[in-house]
Amino acid sequence: MSSLPRLDHVLLVVRDAQPTLSFLTKVVGLRIGPRPPFRFPGWWLYSGEQAVVHVALRDNSGELAEQVGARNDSGHAGLIDHIAFRVAEAQTIRQRLDDEGWLFHEADVPATGERQFFIAVPEGPTVELVTAAR
Repeated sequence: MSSLPRLDHVLLVVRDAQPTLSFLTKVVGLRIGPRPPFRFPGWWLYSGEQAVVHVALRDNSGELAEQVGARNDSGHAGLIDHIAFRVAEAQTIRQRLDDEGWLFHEADVPATGERQFFIAVPEGPTVELVTAAR
């Protein structure tokens, strides 16, 4: 194993998991897999053998049933603007987004020509899907 750090996973905390789970499985192509028996409900979504997105439910007060991570001085966990996945070719992603009824914005990365799709997922950060240059 390399000694270089690598991103392990992202935790999304939501009140209604279905839109997020639907998007991440049907559009992005992640799969729901095994999860340790934490004391709060949630799901782990995998890319291959790696759990890359964890989804946890908020309770009625808007907080996790169990505090998950550290908080900063203001009592907040922080803010993630977006998460990005490198995915299949643009036409496949565009069709999946259209088929599932997701609104999205497309853009090109300057100089590289890679295609970006930006999707606002309910209760989560924006998701960016990046495809190879056209």
